[in-house]
Amino acid sequence: MPPCNQVLLLHIQRANFQTLIWRNAVFQNPVIPKPEENGWQRNSVHELEVQWYKDDFIPDELTKIVADDIGSKPEDEEEGDEENYDSDFLVDTSEDEEDVVTDDGHIY
Repeated sequence: MPPCNQVLLLHIQRANFQTLIWRNAVFQNPVIPKPEENGWQRNSVHELEVQWYKDDFIPDELTKIVADDIGSKPEDEEEGDEENYDSDFLVDTSEDEEDVVTDDGHIY
């Protein structure tokens, strides 16, 4: 899957920045722009690190939709069944599949 436009732009900025440094390596006092303006950021101890994305990684609208969907219950659920609601997906309700036992005793 190709990167989104913001991520791709930051990658291109970092690649161009590195190319600029290499191309100016022959000069005694090259003019180099700030790395923070070219796809890099400073961490809490002021070391450079890759800036993987700008703004929020997931748009606020999508975060709200997912949060609302996770927090919602089916309409036929009762209020007292909250404990069962979270663990219902862990219960194996398949009846048509048989366990397969291998020669070394593993059950699949």
